[in-house]
This record gives sequence, structure tokens and C-alpha cells, in this order.
Amino acid sequence: MAAPSYFDRHGRPSHPLQLAEHRCLGYAYLPTPHIWRFSNAKGEEASVRLAGPLRANNGEALLPALLAGLGVAVLPDFIAGPALANGQLESVLEDWTWRTAGLHLVTPPGGPRPARIEVLVEFLASRLSLACRRAGRGA
Repeated sequence: MAAPSYFDRHGRPSHPLQLAEHRCLGYAYLPTPHIWRFSNAKGEEASVRLAGPLRANNGEALLPALLAGLGVAVLPDFIAGPALANGQLESVLEDWTWRTAGLHLVTPPGGPRPARIEVLVEFLASRLSLACRRAGRGA
């Protein structure tokens, strides 16, 4: 995603590999912060080595740079959703999914877990899987 003004100046990528020609704003705490990986429904995969002016350790820190038209980033809906909804940002590569990292919930070993833990696990799994699907949309 990026500001319409950025796409007007630099063009809208139609394939993830074209992101190599763009100013990509990255999240520093990814396992491979300089590479974005995408896949699509056809099973195709694409990896892009990023070139860009900014890396941040907080997704919300990237939002002002996006709004200012400084580059392209992949951000989750809970950060960029309002700006996407009001047209301040545009999403591209809608047919591609950003491959996200895993999240693990660790509980003590042994017998059955208390009901409150089971409820929490079910709640987090449903909420986070939905958030990951939303966040996994293209750039």
C-alpha cells in the first residue's frame, strides 16, 4: 500500500517483483527484514529484496511516512485500515498474499488445561487468524 500521490509519481506495481523498483518501507523485526515474500492462489511465489529509505521496529511508525508519499509498505488493517477506507492509502497486489510469520502460544505441559485457558486459546486463534488474513493482503 502507498499514498495515491506515491503511485501517481512511481506507478502501481502489478506483480510483487516490481516492488524492487520502488521505495519500500520495511518492518525491522521480521525474520528476513530485507526480503518480502508473497504467494497467490495459483501457488506462485515471489520474493523481493527491498530497497528503501526507512526501516522501523513499529508498524505505526511507518504510517506517517506512507501518508506523506515516501514509499510502499505492507501494514495490517488495524494500523492502515482507516487510511485505506478514506482513500489516503491505496492497496495494490490484491491477488497476492504477504507471507507472514508464525505465532505460538505456549502453555504449561501436562493434563487438561483449565477452561479459561481453552477459551482464551480459541478466542486468540479466531481473532488472530482473521487479522492475519486481513494483514496478508498485498502491499
